[in-house]
Amino acid sequence: MRPQRRRCCAPFRLIRREEALDIYVEMHQRASSDQLLAALREIVGSDKESLIYLVRFADAYGWLYLAEEARSVLQREAGIHMPSPAIYEQARSLPSAEFGDQMVGALAAYVREMPEILLRLEKEQGGESPMLRHRLREQLPALDAGILASLR
Repeated sequence: MRPQRRRCCAPFRLIRREEALDIYVEMHQRASSDQLLAALREIVGSDKESLIYLVRFADAYGWLYLAEEARSVLQREAGIHMPSPAIYEQARSLPSAEFGDQMVGALAAYVREMPEILLRLEKEQGGESPMLRHRLREQLPALDAGILASLR
């Protein structure tokens, strides 16, 4: 009988792909956007789907200059236009105070919806649901397991 391995690293979790890419970009943010995108494409892949993934990654993690570079390359190489998320367009066009007020209002509404969304994501197992569930859990304040169970 094989001895059981002791889990010595229980408090540590595995780093997801997006987190690893985020760390990589953080470490190399002084590189030009085209150099950084080229390096990421070596890691992730250089096909059209990988480039779309990098656009979405950069948008989701707030690396706007990287997202714009990836959009430009995607347009040039594949003829695919991916517009920037509306929130980024608003950030560019609105005065800071007005944009800030809009964000506070929008975030307040999302925080109220987050437990319901999380419960729905827990029932779904396909597609991006596990990743979204993980990211959403990180954004919520610590919720009592009993509260979540009662909502189910």
